[in-house]
Amino acid sequence: MPLNRMFWPVAFLSSFLNNTPVVATMIPAIYSWSRKIGISPSKLMIPLSYTAILGGTVTLIGTSTNLIVNGQYQTLTGEPGFSLFSITAVGLPVAIAGFLFMWLFFPKLLPDRTQGQVFSNVREFTLEVSIAPDGPLVGKTIEQAGLRHLLCSVCT
Repeated sequence: MPLNRMFWPVAFLSSFLNNTPVVATMIPAIYSWSRKIGISPSKLMIPLSYTAILGGTVTLIGTSTNLIVNGQYQTLTGEPGFSLFSITAVGLPVAIAGFLFMWLFFPKLLPDRTQGQVFSNVREFTLEVSIAPDGPLVGKTIEQAGLRHLLCSVCT
């Protein structure tokens, strides 16, 4: 089960690290792994992001929002604030409930963007080009201008 294998390590990492770098670091690995096991990457990318968010709810340092709330709590009450694991009693059940929701519903809800569909290949992209009004490409089609099958030297 791919969601199970991805959820626990990502949730653990995002409990102690910022969510954005965890997701950014895991995207290439999850993309490669999804191709290896024959699952569309689109079935795993949103769960990856949500898993990092859910993992961040487990500890005080899991997300910057937790730190802001802690700072506001200290300012308003004069109390010393929360400890690292003081929100775990609430955050861990929330993370597990979120995982169960994803496990039950995401396989049916998320799109299956297989090869050949729009955005299925991360190396393909759309390019917009402006040409000079009096330039040599005015009035030519993309094919006539020789722009149809350009190779990307940094992509290969």
